[in-house]
Amino acid sequence: VDGNGNRVPGFDTCLLDLAVGGVPGPDRRATAFPFDRVNEEGILSPMHFAGHVLKLDGPNSRLTVLGHDEGARLPGTTYAWQGEVGNSHPVIGVSLGGVELDVRLDSGSDADLILPLEWMDRLDLVEEPFVAGTMQSASVTTKLFGARLAGVMELGPETRIESPFLLFADTRTPLL
Repeated sequence: VDGNGNRVPGFDTCLLDLAVGGVPGPDRRATAFPFDRVNEEGILSPMHFAGHVLKLDGPNSRLTVLGHDEGARLPGTTYAWQGEVGNSHPVIGVSLGGVELDVRLDSGSDADLILPLEWMDRLDLVEEPFVAGTMQSASVTTKLFGARLAGVMELGPETRIESPFLLFADTRTPLL
């Protein structure tokens, strides 16, 4: 099943001795399934490196896995992993027009921020949401709706964006 609990055609396998940027991950179960995206070979979740320090560089769409020693020297605010051991994920605090929420860093998407559909009614938006495209997960394709926030988005304490363009989709959790 994918992150939304939907069945995915494919088979189970195992990732053995996998390292990213020299940081080893644990031997872990993985799902092999049909995947056809330009310049991508697959999806590797940050959850594979649960407990490691992940450095998010939002403006450059880059997530770096660091060793514990490197992570201890990073400046700025840190955020905890959420969830049970073996199924935890990194989160970051986001404020949307004063509404606070935790956003999961695990979408596999190249969009800046995707919110569940019900958030369209919870936020003060400049315009009526419109169909802005589609989102492909491992199991389904769903419509993406877009609208501009009437207010400020704060991503952690360092990033502040006036009237950002937000995306909404049929997902159970906010994704970054």
